Amino acid sequence: MSGNFLRLWETKNKDDEWWSSFVTAPLGLLINYVIIDIKWITPNIITAVSFVTALLSALFVIEGGSFNFFIAAILIQLSHVFDCMDGQMARYRKTTTASGSYFDRVSDQLQVTIWFASVAYADFLQSGNILPIILAFIGVALYSLRGYVKYVAIHVKMTQNSQYLQDMEHLVQTNKKPISGRFWLWVPSKSQMVYSRATQDTTIQ
Repeated sequence: MSGNFLRLWETKNKDDEWWSSFVTAPLGLLINYVIIDIKWITPNIITAVSFVTALLSALFVIEGGSFNFFIAAILIQLSHVFDCMDGQMARYRKTTTASGSYFDRVSDQLQVTIWFASVAYADFLQSGNILPIILAFIGVALYSLRGYVKYVAIHVKMTQNSQYLQDMEHLVQTNKKPISGRFWLWVPSKSQMVYSRATQDTTIQ
């Protein structure tokens, strides 16, 4: 395995859900391995390609039919692969930016909204039942609530500690994880497990 691929593997998001960890992110790494040195292909371009792919999948969903649904499913997964690739490329090239991160997250939100809407509309066209549209609205609302809850959590932490974001960045850079409450702490020098209760946030390697 070449040094470039090992460097790419290090860019893989360690906190992804299982499907990304074992399927779409590794596929993204393989494609990135081929295109990573093509300078005109940027992370933002890959984000845009992911969004366009999501739009195409929604059109196939609306068109309806088994074959179109099959194509839509493939395009949705391909869009997910591209969504993994943009961050991998940015971290590999050390070109991560706030604007790029914002573009990525906004496009993710729009994609989810479009997919919910396309499925609901396709079902409505076939059945004439308005219930799928209501369920799609609820689904989008809950997905949006997920992001809002994260924002509120960060806001609360920032009111308690103005250096919270810098502290979290330092933890990420040093591969440490914040742990609160009761935990098992591994102490390599003693080669034993030490049970401890933490009353404040602490870190573990």
